[in-house]
Amino acid sequence: MLFFGALSGLLVLVAACGAAVPKSDEQSVVPDGFFRVHADVRVKETGEIVKIDYVASCGAIVSSWSFTTSSVTYGMAPHVMLVPTESGELIGVRTPDVCDAQMWWPVKIDGETFQNPPADFLPLIMWYPDADNIDFAIGYLSDKAYESPYAKIELMSSGIAKSNLEEWRAWKKAAGDAFKPVGALPGGLSKEPTLRRRIQ
Repeated sequence: MLFFGALSGLLVLVAACGAAVPKSDEQSVVPDGFFRVHADVRVKETGEIVKIDYVASCGAIVSSWSFTTSSVTYGMAPHVMLVPTESGELIGVRTPDVCDAQMWWPVKIDGETFQNPPADFLPLIMWYPDADNIDFAIGYLSDKAYESPYAKIELMSSGIAKSNLEEWRAWKKAAGDAFKPVGALPGGLSKEPTLRRRIQ
């Protein structure tokens, strides 16, 4: 999963320095929360509508070590969802960090109750001009960004909502079945598909 990255990098660094790394007898993924992220994005130059809809999981990696106590690493996956366009670009969404249950509690301000997250939640949307080169992207963080005459994309709708284990499993299977490596991104290396074509 994506949140293995920092821990794996640390272990590689320690090993390279000649220190002994205790062996992990067991690693298990414990997802305990789920939410759905969706966005409809129009590519201005071509008019193509890109529909992004996925279920993110929150949980922990539990590692049982040979010479010390178990360790727990918390995170979510996927961190980023990338969808290719028919014209060879990529549209990306950074998954919002709303794993904490408090992020979903209603908020009262001056006696008025507001939904949390808000119904008009605006995720970070990224536009990559070339699927074969992911070194550069333009991020859109506000309504003003989409209103710019230089904007490459238009956000038609977006939002997040609570989900569950059954929906996560259904999305994971459908996305895995439809997965195709595109452009510079590697395929088939992660249990969580980070790049997928739209399911027709």
